[in-house]
Amino acid sequence: MSKRTEKKLRDLASLAYERALSRALDELSAEFKRWQNGSIDAFDLNQLIHVFHNQTGRKLYSFYVGAKPYLAVAAAVRDGILKRDEVGEELLSELSATINLLTRSDE
Repeated sequence: MSKRTEKKLRDLASLAYERALSRALDELSAEFKRWQNGSIDAFDLNQLIHVFHNQTGRKLYSFYVGAKPYLAVAAAVRDGILKRDEVGEELLSELSATINLLTRSDE
C-alpha cells in the first residue's frame, strides 16, 4: 500500500475508534440517567463504570489501537461504524476480501 493509503487507513481507524467509543459511552450515559432518576444507586453506577473501564473501554482500545488499521477499518465498515462512501471505492475494493471474511465469520 502507498503511504497515502496507509495514512488514510490510520485516519479512518481513528475515526472508527472515536465513533465506537462514543456509542459505548452513550450506553453508559443511559446508566447515569437511571441513577439520577433513582432506578439504581450510586454503588450500582460505580460498578457499571468500573465494568465499562475494564471491559468495554479496554476492548475497544485494544482493537482499534492494537489492530492493523486495515482490519479495524474493515470491521468498522462491516459494523456500520464507517460508511462505505467515507472509505471510498478504491479503498473499499482493497478491503473487500477482508470485509467479506469478517462478515462470513460472524454468521
